[in-house]
Amino acid sequence: MDSLVLFGMSLANRVEEGIMLAMPAEDGGSLDVIALIEGGVAWLTFLVGVMSVIFIMIGGIRYITSGGDKEKVQKAKNAILYACIGLVIVALSGDIARFVMGLLAGGEIAQP
Repeated sequence: MDSLVLFGMSLANRVEEGIMLAMPAEDGGSLDVIALIEGGVAWLTFLVGVMSVIFIMIGGIRYITSGGDKEKVQKAKNAILYACIGLVIVALSGDIARFVMGLLAGGEIAQP
């Protein structure tokens, strides 16, 4: 349970960083398109993370209410498994993207 709380805090920090990056410069400069995209990706990451947690809870409720029916138990386990896989992918998505962009940019891995 503590790991979910830490993950949620990590996502919230990413969203906050994305919002700060997408704000116009103090000197009245124009909005940076890349920063805007990064902010959108941060929001999307947060939303998908929240959805994954909701699907884990739904899977847990299905598991509890399955009543011992093997088919219902298997469906509930699959729902929990797929939601956990999605949560891991969302958690690693930023790092995976930076790694791939670094490889495409000449072998250097971009730092956050």
